[in-house]
Amino acid sequence: MDWNRFDDARALLQAEQTEAAISLLRELRRSCLHPAVAPLLAEALLAAGDAEAAEQVLAEDCQIGIADHWSWLARAVGAARRGRADRASEHRAQAYERLGWPGCVARNYRFEQDEVSQLLPRWCRVFALLLPSGPLQVLSVQGAAGGFALWALERLARRGGQLSTLGHFDRVFAENLARCDRTALVPPPAALTSLVAATAEDAAGDGAADGAAAGAVAGTADEVSGSAAAASGQSGRSETAEPCWDLIHLGPGCGPAQGWQQRLRPWLRPEGVMLAHDPDCLTGAERILPGVLLARPAAANAQPRSS
Repeated sequence: MDWNRFDDARALLQAEQTEAAISLLRELRRSCLHPAVAPLLAEALLAAGDAEAAEQVLAEDCQIGIADHWSWLARAVGAARRGRADRASEHRAQAYERLGWPGCVARNYRFEQDEVSQLLPRWCRVFALLLPSGPLQVLSVQGAAGGFALWALERLARRGGQLSTLGHFDRVFAENLARCDRTALVPPPAALTSLVAATAEDAAGDGAADGAAAGAVAGTADEVSGSAAAASGQSGRSETAEPCWDLIHLGPGCGPAQGWQQRLRPWLRPEGVMLAHDPDCLTGAERILPGVLLARPAAANAQPRSS
């Protein structure tokens, strides 16, 4: 692969010299079937208004088995533009499998938007950091379509641990959850369910738009908790506010101004991790990655792990 020529083609495309970029990328593609070429060539073809040719280039790489996740994501974008929502969802599932989420295609998960591809490597790094400590207790908050919750449930079902959901999760998550292995799903403590309502009330005071979103949070908390209870029976956790979570995930519905980090931090175990969809939700010097906060309280405050 001639990366210098590839970079030249990218520069031509950025300079809106579309035809020159297409010509150079086609030459590269003829000389070397590399998975990086097709997505950029498809982008150039789309810029030139040739959506059919863009899909053909990407489909060829997928058919011969050299396509990486970028090609599948590009196909998803093209399918969505053509109004093929089901096909776009299938292509996203293929992309996620290539990023390290096996089973997406076999379980027929639906993904109406791409909220996973840029975050999945971060999720894997955080789980790798925590897994040596043993079975994990995970809380996913305001997850919207629930990409993280689904991924984590499958990991926990294989390796041990439990996951609870809290706050608003939409119908896409409910549909996917029905296809997922739910053995690791448990309801959250009642005190946390009340915390969602309190956060919603605070957010409602910040403005009408935030208030509408907060009402959705409060209105769906019981529904999500109830579905978890039905799936698992009982959690076996204490209802008091005590550090009991190894990982707390703040999903797309957690706005930076809603104070989720401060409200949930007391529930995080020593050496636990808080992971946010929006990096602006987390503040402080303990951030170890964008959107990742590592709890390191004083040793005197350490709480033993429950069995």
